[in-house]
Amino acid sequence: MDAEGLQGVLIDEDLLFHALPDGIGGVQFQPDAQRLLCRLQHSRLFLGLFGGENPEKSSSANGSLPQDLGLAENVRRVWLPQSSSPTEALMTAGWAVPYSSSVYVTGRRKEPVERELISQGWKILRVGERAKLGGETEDSNDSMSAVGHLHEVAASLAVLNKKAWKDALVVVGYTMKWSREFDLVKRGALPMARNAYGLSFLPIQLDRPLVNQLVAVDVMLHKATDEILSVRPGDFGMPSIEFSVGIQELQRYLQEHAEICVVDPLERVLPLLDRVATQAILKELRIPGEQVIRPPCSVEVTAFDEPLLSQALGSATKILPAIVKPRIACGASEAHSMAVVFSESGFKGLPVPLPAVVQEYVDHGAHQYKMYAIGSKLLYSRRKSTPNASKLATRTDGAQALLFDSLKSLPVEADTEMQEENLQKLDFEIVQKAADWLRSKLGLTIIGFDIVVQSGTNDYIIVDVNYFPTFKDVPDEEALPAFWQALVTRHSQWTQQRY
Repeated sequence: MDAEGLQGVLIDEDLLFHALPDGIGGVQFQPDAQRLLCRLQHSRLFLGLFGGENPEKSSSANGSLPQDLGLAENVRRVWLPQSSSPTEALMTAGWAVPYSSSVYVTGRRKEPVERELISQGWKILRVGERAKLGGETEDSNDSMSAVGHLHEVAASLAVLNKKAWKDALVVVGYTMKWSREFDLVKRGALPMARNAYGLSFLPIQLDRPLVNQLVAVDVMLHKATDEILSVRPGDFGMPSIEFSVGIQELQRYLQEHAEICVVDPLERVLPLLDRVATQAILKELRIPGEQVIRPPCSVEVTAFDEPLLSQALGSATKILPAIVKPRIACGASEAHSMAVVFSESGFKGLPVPLPAVVQEYVDHGAHQYKMYAIGSKLLYSRRKSTPNASKLATRTDGAQALLFDSLKSLPVEADTEMQEENLQKLDFEIVQKAADWLRSKLGLTIIGFDIVVQSGTNDYIIVDVNYFPTFKDVPDEEALPAFWQALVTRHSQWTQQRY
């Protein structure tokens, strides 16, 4: 592969799809194929599907694939009639990137096709043969490699790309749940080809052996909170967490391979999983100036029954009405089970998991700011939020508490308009200073936090902090460059510190 690295991938259709039995018709994905196709299509790559010599006998009969399989219209279809050469077939299909930057991924030996492609500068990757990543088969050379399974293709492409670009490419391995990854992939945030920031991205599958997947990786990006099995409050403000076996294996691997930069070390994320620990950090925030920026007043409770409740609340009863949240902030389904309590009697029989945080309910005009500190860049959006407490109380039908799931049924003020001129009320410079302080204090690269402006006082209240949000409600033209630059900067700083 030449110095321009990976630019084009031609992949056998039969690796991705197989025809359904007669009488049913149509095609469906092979195992692991759908996600691979999705990643390839959104990876700034020139992508083609090779259908063999006869379109009528291909897995997608008559040369077409159903749109519900997710095939983009700009994917090239390549057919090889018996009277044509592979080069002629590629020209007919409009192959538009250098052959020396292209890879043919095949599931079976097609020696005449492979020989001609290799003579034109192509790399060949066979799937299904037992071989080490990048290793040689009995008749291979530097232009050929083999892997055992389709899920290994992405790592093999990363190896080829890294060999071409060397230090001019930083390979970012990443792991997160598919719904989160899919959102980022379709926005072009995780391209497998090198982008303008010198980055390429490689999905890491935690249920597969790591050693071959991470061979080309320079930076490991994770959303480990997607892999939490259980969380319990621990000692000294640090929660006790049980991660999946995959995350545990990844931690061990990274501890043994100090040459990989981790964004970000798990121990730095842990305080954000515990609302008490997060509040303790926010209470240290001091930003000079007249504008007040602070966390909400709060207290931890371990019981909703008397007299333990009164002992815990003490003088904090003045913060009522209050929002009651589980101490654990994520990793469990009940972490988002919350309630707004309007009086002390509202705590009786409250189904919010214990221990819990009782936090002052801040009237804020039914609007909140979603802040995204992505490296040194601060982006934000404005969203509708819960109404002021007096209006919220009218929804309870006389009950003393209003229950909701913050991920599903946040009781927002539907009829409140967000006027554009109101956006100027936020003192961005003050919030930027708070964001810089928070990132430095936590030692994290990408964080999100929510701010509400308290009615009457105009205090800025930071009500929530989380690690590595997907920043999907800010424009991609702002968010993606900030995301890529944050990773470049983090890797550069890590390299300087290490050497």
